[in-house]
Amino acid sequence: MDPWTKIALTITFQGTQNSKTRMGDCSISLKPALITTVKTGFFQRYFWWLYYQLHYKNQRIIEFYRAKSIFNTFKLRIAQVYGIEAEESL
Repeated sequence: MDPWTKIALTITFQGTQNSKTRMGDCSISLKPALITTVKTGFFQRYFWWLYYQLHYKNQRIIEFYRAKSIFNTFKLRIAQVYGIEAEESL
């Protein structure tokens, strides 16, 4: 990743359990996000736009697919550890 972009992952576990039989169900929700933050001044904004159009947009697409691959690997490993089925994202 570049110095301006971070990968954020929100994981939500929700479930129910019967207090007598101790049986239940659980759903796991994973929500990945690429967050880019660039601090520019008034004069730098023009150069940042130019840099974004000429180079950074393509770099960000590459980083998106790299992050997607990392996320899919993580998701499949979680499924393997807990013995559940998981579909790989397209």
